[in-house]
Amino acid sequence: MQQAAEEMRFEKAGVLRDQLKAIQSVIERQKIVFASDYVDSDVLAMARADGEACVQVFFIRAES
Repeated sequence: MQQAAEEMRFEKAGVLRDQLKAIQSVIERQKIVFASDYVDSDVLAMARADGEACVQVFFIRAES
């Protein structure tokens, strides 16, 4: 971002700035919980904004 600004590419610098803010926002809202007794788990994650949605399914399995 800084390099783009120094090269007078202000629009590119603005895009990079916005991307960095979006990443920081996602990181701040995440919560990670560790269980002491690890078991198989299925995790469903969903997010929606501005008329769009994203769903992810994670299958977490213990090693046997």
